[in-house]
Amino acid sequence: MIDVCAVIVTYGERIHLLKQVIERLLDEDVSSIVIVSNGQTTTQCNHLRTECSDKRINIIFNDCNEGSAGGYFYGIKFFLEQKKEEFLILLDDDNVIDQGGVKNIISYYLYNDNSDKIFCAHRKDRVNQVKSLSKGMNIIYSNNCFLGYDIFYFFKEKRSESDKYIYADILPYGGMVLKRNVVKHIGLPDKSFYLYSDDFEYSLRAKAKGYKLILIKNIAVTDIDVSWHVRKSGSVILDPNSNKERVYYTIRNGVVTDLRYNKNGFFYYVNFMYFIFIQIIKDLRGFKFNFLMLSNWKVFFKAYSDAIKNKLGKVDIQ
Repeated sequence: MIDVCAVIVTYGERIHLLKQVIERLLDEDVSSIVIVSNGQTTTQCNHLRTECSDKRINIIFNDCNEGSAGGYFYGIKFFLEQKKEEFLILLDDDNVIDQGGVKNIISYYLYNDNSDKIFCAHRKDRVNQVKSLSKGMNIIYSNNCFLGYDIFYFFKEKRSESDKYIYADILPYGGMVLKRNVVKHIGLPDKSFYLYSDDFEYSLRAKAKGYKLILIKNIAVTDIDVSWHVRKSGSVILDPNSNKERVYYTIRNGVVTDLRYNKNGFFYYVNFMYFIFIQIIKDLRGFKFNFLMLSNWKVFFKAYSDAIKNKLGKVDIQ
């Protein structure tokens, strides 16, 4: 049995996805799994209990949906207070790790000088990760970028020292493996983010405390559900059919993260304008003209305004 505890956050009717994630982890012989049920109905909770009856599984039931930030907050807190494993792996309820992936990540810890390193599986659906790994270029969260956009990024790129991995300043939770003492040092996710970008804030907090996130090339996590931002054309931010909550929290929390960890100088506002320009270009390339309607910018500017005011938590934006 591997000395690993997995924390998974789920919500709604997603047991068909969650089962596949759990089956892989049990096949990997992890010693325990913690599932955080985020505001599911009584029927869904009962279904979860039935399908997740293995003695290695603990379930935390949140009465309301605490978002990804709250879900991982309570899951990681449970790991620190109730579990004894040395390693923690974080996964979404649709993240299936490669066969043998958990063991292989742990082997990186065992055979490397790992005191300041956090090893992570890469995500197949994240274009930025796949491209960076194929080119051998580190993923940099540059000073004064706006939501990851930096007009000068080309001049700041750095090549990885290895063909087996790259360094990454920001990564999603899914596929991240941490040692217990590292989790204690970094702390718990910021619940006030509610949804989206809380994982990027967590990554940058780890970096600020001296840790290096390493994205491994030959170990992957497959997302068996399609992410909302994976689109064929046009700007998701400006699309009137996009989920307003998702757009709002992505922008608000991303900007809050920028302001916490960026220098917030003149070039930050240059990159703000660069971001706006790119959204317009995305629309034009997709033969869409959503950017011409001021109403399509409403959620973006509300999110930006709330971020500047540091207005966090769950917000009614309808």
